[in-house]
Amino acid sequence: HIDMSHLSRLAEKHNAVIYIVALPGQFIYNALSIAYVTGVSEPEVLTRIRKGFITGTERSFRQDPRFGITVLREIASRALSPAVNDGGTAVQVIGTAVRILFLWAKRHELAQPGKAILYPRLHVPPLRIDDLFNDFFPPLARDAANKVEVHVCLQKAYTAFAS
Repeated sequence: HIDMSHLSRLAEKHNAVIYIVALPGQFIYNALSIAYVTGVSEPEVLTRIRKGFITGTERSFRQDPRFGITVLREIASRALSPAVNDGGTAVQVIGTAVRILFLWAKRHELAQPGKAILYPRLHVPPLRIDDLFNDFFPPLARDAANKVEVHVCLQKAYTAFAS
């Protein structure tokens, strides 16, 4: 979890800029930097900035949209398992993922240039549509290797994105 409002208040108060490099859901470890701070070097302020990042073992849909896409893909993949063998569920999930990805792309396409930036002292890498696409489609295509009906649906999805 990244507490953006907490970080923004600290950055404003101390005339700092925070460059967040690890997004929620990313695998992190002790040697990995999750953010860089410019304009402040006081240890007590840096400690307060660190408190704006909460790490743990659980992901959430609210903080991590890629997690939602991954869960959708896992539902489809489990439906394709030999124990379940339900290609219809996988096809329905593909349709859901396509609608979600189109809505995500449309939302960013309609973003208004010049709109006020909510946290001007925080810089965060964008969530890229191709990352969402790659989280869903290649693993599902692999899991559906012997399911023609699922691959037909995947081809239709690819065609929709290509147009």
